[in-house]
Amino acid sequence: MNKLTTTTSMKTHDAHVIMQRLLPIALKEMLPEHVWSCITEISLLFQSICSSVLDAASLRRLQESVPILMCNLEKIMPPSFFDTMEHLIIHLPYEALTAGPVFYRWMYRFERFLGELKKKVTNKAHVEASICQAYLQQEISTFSSFYFERDVITRRKRPARNDDIGEDLYENVVSIFNYPGRGKGAATQRYILGGELQIAHTYILMNCPEISPFYHEFRASLSAFPENEIDALVDSDFVNWYKYQINSRGIVDPLLVSLAWGPGASAKVWRQYVINGYTYHTADYGEGRPTTNSGLCVPTIGYDNSETSFFGVLQEILELEMPSCAKKLTCVLFRCTWVDPTRGVRKNPKYNMIDVNLSRVYPKNEPFILA
Repeated sequence: MNKLTTTTSMKTHDAHVIMQRLLPIALKEMLPEHVWSCITEISLLFQSICSSVLDAASLRRLQESVPILMCNLEKIMPPSFFDTMEHLIIHLPYEALTAGPVFYRWMYRFERFLGELKKKVTNKAHVEASICQAYLQQEISTFSSFYFERDVITRRKRPARNDDIGEDLYENVVSIFNYPGRGKGAATQRYILGGELQIAHTYILMNCPEISPFYHEFRASLSAFPENEIDALVDSDFVNWYKYQINSRGIVDPLLVSLAWGPGASAKVWRQYVINGYTYHTADYGEGRPTTNSGLCVPTIGYDNSETSFFGVLQEILELEMPSCAKKLTCVLFRCTWVDPTRGVRKNPKYNMIDVNLSRVYPKNEPFILA
């Protein structure tokens, strides 16, 4: 059998993740609708009871519907498929409602701890004594680390793998330049010229709270135009209009002036970026790797207060610098390929599952988003 189609060294928790997250997606186009619906409902059942936060009303609904779910499963699977483990599912919603979240009760954490203890065995002739000796050494070194100087990095105090600095970088600085984060790996340089630099500059201004009064004033001056034409005029004219207002009003705030002149054409290009406790990487970097983290979902609210989610793929990570400012201020933008939210996104209202067609590209040229 092909090695790419087999899985090895899987634990119980791995099987649960596959059942809760992957099976509904993998089987959707392979099975009849009634079979796929039954399997999907089982997956959502385990997803609900294994959540870190439980909703009592949702668990009561599951408790009422799980017998019907099992009857539907019995219509599909042969009698030999069922044993006590399958019928145990009927009791799981009540158990979660009574005893609370499963990670305090199920065996995953204890099995992991036992696995760590087994790794400490160095003398197989005296297994228990070997584990005790290694555990005592670990406890002694842990308690001793509490008395080390603060600048000494220990296992207890070392930064997390996806640590993004976690605090404001500067004081008295426009908020758009104060998001904690850091690039990962080696960076390269490239020049952003022409329309791409104009689009990046416009996006920075429109997403800076300190520029909001200017932005609303500019939109108010265009109130005679239709809404779609206003958006086009904002994209093409807002940067020049804002620069003119800064010069004509005699504004001397160095940060507002640097925003008027915009970012420099030279930008750092990262393949990975750590922010908000996650490491994002570009689609090219993740190609051929076992895991990927280049997908993005951005919820938005339109002018008519309608909610729309934009799905996209991260193509490039750009770190732009404001050269006209005395301080070295940088802004990190993700350049993405967005999916058309109308033609490229389909939502299953019953199971709240979303299908995204990456070939349906959003026609409007708005590739950037703040990191």
